[in-house]
Amino acid sequence: MSSARSSVDSLPNSPTLVPGLSGTDSTSRLILLPDTDIRDPLEEYTTDEEDENGDNHPQPGIDQLPIPPLSPSTVFLYLLSPYLRLGAIYASDIGGASLTYGLTGLIIAASLSAFCRQIWFLLGRYLRKSSTEDVLIHTFAPRQRRVHKYRLARYTLTTISGLFRLLLAAMYLRDSVDSALLLKVSESILFHSRLNISILLSILVFILSLPKSLASKSIVYTTGLSVASYLAWLVAVSRSYGANELSLPSLSSLQRGLLWSEISSFTFACTTAMTVPLSASLIAGTPSVPPVSKNARAKSFQLLNTFSTMLAVLLMLPLVIIAASPRTPASTAVSDDLILGLRIVTLVLSTPSVVVSIISLPLHGAVHQFTRTNAALSVITVVILALSLVPPTIASVLDDTTLFLAVFGTFLLPALAHITIHYFRRPLSIVVPQAPSSAPSTPRLSNSELSPSPSRDPLLQRKERLLQRSRIGKRLLWDFVIWIILIPICGCAFVWAAGRLARQW
Repeated sequence: MSSARSSVDSLPNSPTLVPGLSGTDSTSRLILLPDTDIRDPLEEYTTDEEDENGDNHPQPGIDQLPIPPLSPSTVFLYLLSPYLRLGAIYASDIGGASLTYGLTGLIIAASLSAFCRQIWFLLGRYLRKSSTEDVLIHTFAPRQRRVHKYRLARYTLTTISGLFRLLLAAMYLRDSVDSALLLKVSESILFHSRLNISILLSILVFILSLPKSLASKSIVYTTGLSVASYLAWLVAVSRSYGANELSLPSLSSLQRGLLWSEISSFTFACTTAMTVPLSASLIAGTPSVPPVSKNARAKSFQLLNTFSTMLAVLLMLPLVIIAASPRTPASTAVSDDLILGLRIVTLVLSTPSVVVSIISLPLHGAVHQFTRTNAALSVITVVILALSLVPPTIASVLDDTTLFLAVFGTFLLPALAHITIHYFRRPLSIVVPQAPSSAPSTPRLSNSELSPSPSRDPLLQRKERLLQRSRIGKRLLWDFVIWIILIPICGCAFVWAAGRLARQW
């Protein structure tokens, strides 16, 4: 029995059949055993047989990763930090909002964010891609079709992704400058102006972004300090709220666009754009003793995703209460320099990771080499500075555009990719080889008509069908959530956004 089982398991790793096991003999000497292992229903689409078959579907090499291998603690930091940035801070500026709507919106947005992160992770692992752009290109523009359309799709997706991150970094810088202008200490500075403060903060962002890699210790420390600064800011805001002294009317009255509200601020806080490269870097892993398997690292990403989301919700819950409280009238309000200073530090320290993610986009050739230079970083910094200095009317449009791209890319795009891959694309084989062997013929295998190819072996095809059915069964939960929950909620959100833009409500 053990020899028969080993024969079945060895088939996917060998491009040709072993002599004596072909034709009718294979049905008499090979025994198909059912897969009786108990599996986690939330496990990835891939199976153990697929993971073991590394020859047919190689994982991306370390040199092909957008982010070098990261430790679990670093990945947890990068999964947590996007929650504790501008979206959460914006929610605190709103006064008199609904506590019920705010709490419900936060829980739903955080739950869907964790779910969509898992979808991105599963898609990247299923397609064996290490970046979101590669997943989308494989989904919507396969290379097997017209080459020029494939290249156009790659350039378009990379451009949109880079533009979104530029707009996001510009939002961070613009809000930092707005907060700095409200500091009482800044009024005594000789060069007290929006342009001068923007240039100073841009230079600081440029210096902090010099490592050009999310695996750099300086970027990791900067991101960790931004989380610590947010925690200090949350404590300061909560203290002022408890003493009935909290009031930031000047910030809350700024023109941010038609789409910004309490719920949209919490939704924006739960958006993310780095799930696929972070999961690929975690699975690649750093050397450890004893060695950790890729399956264990994949399961650890699911835990990190869940724990980071739960912790972020706990750290944003006080803001729901603060946003629902009435504010002091603008004529009697006094800004707290400590709160404003911590707000500035949080946003400035959050910007380098966004800038570095622009540099890590999957580009090719001379463009890729140029993005690794300080000249490219200088150009990116200047563009961010220019976008942060636009007039308020244009800034409100850019903020609405950033919100739309963030929400669309986080919630709706993975659903569309999942539907396209599993409903309109041919499923990837698990045990049947993708292509015939390219090895030269030998006298032993000269009579190929007597030994059919492995892809036509009846037993192998039967095992393939059983594994495909098992894969579909595991995917039923994800299909249900996407079709019944995610798609309707996204549809309602876009209808609401259209009504806001049309000034209907």
